[in-house]
Amino acid sequence: MRATGGGEAVARGDARAATRSVEDSSAGTVAIEDNPLVPLRRVGVGAALDLSFDLLRFRLRRLVGLAACLILPVQLLDLALRLTGSGAASGGGGAVGSSLLFVGGSSDWVLLTIVLQSVGLSILGICVGHLVAQLLAGRDTSFQDLCRLAFTRSWVALVILPLALLVRLVCAFIPIVGFLIGDALVFVASVAAGAEHLGPIGGLRRSINLSRAAFGPAMVLAFASVLLTQIVRISLYAGPTVLVSTFVAPEGLLIAIEQLAALIQLVVQPLTACIAASGYLLLRTRVEGLDLDHRTAGLVDATR
Repeated sequence: MRATGGGEAVARGDARAATRSVEDSSAGTVAIEDNPLVPLRRVGVGAALDLSFDLLRFRLRRLVGLAACLILPVQLLDLALRLTGSGAASGGGGAVGSSLLFVGGSSDWVLLTIVLQSVGLSILGICVGHLVAQLLAGRDTSFQDLCRLAFTRSWVALVILPLALLVRLVCAFIPIVGFLIGDALVFVASVAAGAEHLGPIGGLRRSINLSRAAFGPAMVLAFASVLLTQIVRISLYAGPTVLVSTFVAPEGLLIAIEQLAALIQLVVQPLTACIAASGYLLLRTRVEGLDLDHRTAGLVDATR
């Protein structure tokens, strides 16, 4: 729109609004209009799930690459243990059973695999929390910075896991819904630790306080996350694995194929972390009015 004489204004349909951008140490600039968190709004559970997919698409290569750095070593270790006979490899049924819960393999070392993948998911949550905090501040985070953060803050994930398990065990004594309650209370602990640079106890306390203040949405979102990720695992892993196991093939080949199918974790794990990050934003906008603070800060910046 441009002004002419006599107070007359002329609007052009082909005019484009000026685009604010932020600096990115690895990819030049990122347009604010491409930032899935700007403008930040108070959303419901359904919209939070949509936001998690938007966040995953926004930095898909970085998150999948980071997940590969955290998950592939675990998969290779599990594969080596099974091929060398250190674990009792089962042709397909056992592998499918364990994959429905978390992992892609089935061996005597399955508990170790579950623990290592849980640590990797917690580290990924810390990194996504940091990424979200930077995006809200109008900054971006490079892949190298995420890898550095994953290394330096891995100890937080190692401590958060047993603390979160303790909370779940305590809540498990509540009939019927105990698991859902425990999962909802600790669902955003890693993300909160990454977003606010908290230690393991601080991140867990933050998650519990936010979830208690908006417990209904927190429990629904935690349940939706488990349901959604398990549907993805079942559809993309269990089906092909069962099909392959029906053919007569060397046991080593079947194990290798199962491990390749388990690479679906490279997408499922980042998606889980992004859902937790969306849950963190959902809780903070509902409990603390984070969207109002963010909007007010934007208006103040615009008037300067």
